[in-house]
Amino acid sequence: MLPTRGVGRAPPTRCRNNGPVATATTEVTPRTPTNRPSLVSVGTIVWLSSELMFFAALFAIYFTIRSVDKGNGIKWPGAHLDLTLGSINTTVLLLSSVTCQLGVFAVEQGGGDPDFVGYFDGGLSGCSHTTALVQDLSAQMNGTQRGS
Repeated sequence: MLPTRGVGRAPPTRCRNNGPVATATTEVTPRTPTNRPSLVSVGTIVWLSSELMFFAALFAIYFTIRSVDKGNGIKWPGAHLDLTLGSINTTVLLLSSVTCQLGVFAVEQGGGDPDFVGYFDGGLSGCSHTTALVQDLSAQMNGTQRGS
């Protein structure tokens, strides 16, 4: 027999252990608003600062090597650049940024297929850079210098 003194009335299931503590509610308590910046803003700032540090290091290396070579009387090596290929690669790089942004705008407005934009952008950039790599490697294998 179950005790009835000092304990609430037994429910029909005869389990009295969780009676006063097992309560559930369907009310959702809203979170208090926070003053945190968005994750996209933080990510963009971190990415831009890493790019800034990377290019600052490149310029520091360039100026250091150039000053040491010129200070020792060593002639600074000249470079022969292929302006056509460089212009094509720069154009593809800039257009890939435009296509990425247009894809973001299309997805935000509920239209457009982000996969198509990504495949187009990646395919165009990949083909351009693979072509440049093959040309450079073939020029090295033939013993010639590209762009001279």
